[in-house]
Amino acid sequence: MAAGAFCRRYPRLMLSPRRFPPPWMIEQHAESFIVRDATGQALAYVYFEDEPGRRSAAKLLSKDEARRIDCQHR
Repeated sequence: MAAGAFCRRYPRLMLSPRRFPPPWMIEQHAESFIVRDATGQALAYVYFEDEPGRRSAAKLLSKDEARRIDCQHR
């Protein structure tokens, strides 16, 4: 469904956009970063693996790549 058709079919959904209040915080865990808004709502989970063989097999980011993506969310 095209964006315009979606808006016409579900106009009420488009009238009240969801807000994610700043500041956004980043929690670092053993194998992921979690981006949270000011209310604690999780906005993104970014997983990583530093061991190249496992990272390649699982198609994950390196920790540095994941950190750069999380920094863009701020």
